[in-house]
Amino acid sequence: MSIYRATVIAPRGVSVKVKPRKLKFTKKNEKLSYMLSVSAKPLELLPGNSETVFGQLLWSDGKHVVQSPIVVTRQKPY
Repeated sequence: MSIYRATVIAPRGVSVKVKPRKLKFTKKNEKLSYMLSVSAKPLELLPGNSETVFGQLLWSDGKHVVQSPIVVTRQKPY
């Protein structure tokens, strides 16, 4: 059995929540799901401009670490 705990390194200006915060694997090749919620306050940009920020989601069992990138692009349409 392995238990992986989540650590979120949120992109600048973005709120990121993960549920559940831990995944408990009891069988070999078992697949589990999680949900990532991402929200951000409006950003003052000129029309046509955009901003991309980066973060990551880490799952660790104390020995192994699995990394998933989080990329958020906000843009103001013309």
